[in-house]
Amino acid sequence: MNNPTPAAAVPSQSYERWISKTLRIGVGLSTILMVGGLTIAALQDTPVAVPLVNPSLVELFARLVAGSFGATANAVALMMMYTGLLLLMLTPFMRVTATTISFSLLRDWRFVSVSLLVLAMLVGQLVLSLATSTPGHTP
Repeated sequence: MNNPTPAAAVPSQSYERWISKTLRIGVGLSTILMVGGLTIAALQDTPVAVPLVNPSLVELFARLVAGSFGATANAVALMMMYTGLLLLMLTPFMRVTATTISFSLLRDWRFVSVSLLVLAMLVGQLVLSLATSTPGHTP
């Protein structure tokens, strides 16, 4: 009888763990950032000045990279909450990318193509949302 050996399942299981860790790390870090930001905001004497209009994703990312939120505790709290939300939004991209890499290492080209299709759909949705998130645009 040709029974598959348990060793044959080990690479697949290790990739599954790697993909699972990617998801858990993304969600865990975003949770830590958002709870930390909320905690800092709650400990302040003055309320956090949240913008009346949410910034676009491009503007938000540019402000995070430039560090233009300011150095006050309220600004740090707001930056932490926004960073946590951005990380949470990027977690599906990281998960699908990790899945694509693991399937390609397993040489499972059918699932590589499926995961690339899912990644293309995620990127397409991101591009579409960025294109329609211009100020003054009403859907």
